Parts: sequence; C-alpha cells; structure tokens
Amino acid sequence: MIIRINVNDNDYAEKIEDILETKVNGLIFITDAYFNKQLDELKDKDNPEDVRKYVDISIQRDNVRDWLYEEKIPKEKISEAKDIIKKSILFLIKNDLKRNLEYLEESIEIEFPKSISCEWENGEVIYYIPNSYTENKFLLF
Repeated sequence: MIIRINVNDNDYAEKIEDILETKVNGLIFITDAYFNKQLDELKDKDNPEDVRKYVDISIQRDNVRDWLYEEKIPKEKISEAKDIIKKSILFLIKNDLKRNLEYLEESIEIEFPKSISCEWENGEVIYYIPNSYTENKFLLF
C-alpha cells in the first residue's frame, strides 16, 4: 500500500515526515495516538452513552490497525481511512507545536495511489509506504 500525503504547505511537509519517521510503524502509532486521546477522555465516565462511545472508538481503532497492518482497506472504508489518517496527522502536529492550525486542515489531502510517479511536486508531497522493507519508508517530492 502506498499513501500519498499532499500537504499544500511545504513548511509542514517536513514536520509530517519527522512524525512518520520517528515513530515505530508510523501510521499505526499516529492513528493510535488520535484514538487513545478520545478514549482517555471517556475512560472514567460511566454513563451508558459514554461507555458506548468508548466501545465504538475502541472497535474503530482496532479496525484501522488491522487495515494499516494488513495493508487492506475495504473499498467502502477508503474515505473513512483517509479522514482518520488526516485527523491523526493534524492531531500530532497540533499537539507537538501547541498551536491551532485550522488552515492546515484544508491543506492536507490523503490518497492511496497504485504507483509513484517521478515528477517534481514542489516538496509538498510525501509518499509513505507503511510496511516497506527498506529503512526509508517514504519519499518527499
């Protein structure tokens, strides 16, 4: 599986690259961080609605782990996977930089291309290969 992250702001492309590079199995880590934050907010609540949310988020987190680990995203879940990866990246950038980056939400696009082209893309595109057997799992164009 290849994940294309188009940032439309090359100042943050390098930050995203750093996040993916420094985390073991980068995408699973960043999606877990995103889900775990939500779970932490719900873990001590005992009303039925919050317990149900906790269970639903746990199931969704486990499904996303499976998709990314197995590199098999069901066709009907591709839009959901793109949204979760985007939200996870934004969560970690905001958490790391400690500032609001609302404009960045519109600047990040996630795609799952079949192949990588060798054309120049202004340093705003990251191709991430999650289970690559090479040390460098991504390419910055």
